[in-house]
Amino acid sequence: MATVLSVSGSPSASSRTNRLLRHLDQRLTAQGHEVVPLDIRAVPAEAL
Repeated sequence: MATVLSVSGSPSASSRTNRLLRHLDQRLTAQGHEVVPLDIRAVPAEAL
């Protein structure tokens, strides 16, 4: 199956968009895809 990069860029820790994205990650994983989540908030500002 496919490898999917799941990118969340919301500055809010309680983002509804982020919750939806994680739900989709679970569904894709259940279908056999490999999901690589990337939360931009976790990336140091210097790296951006």
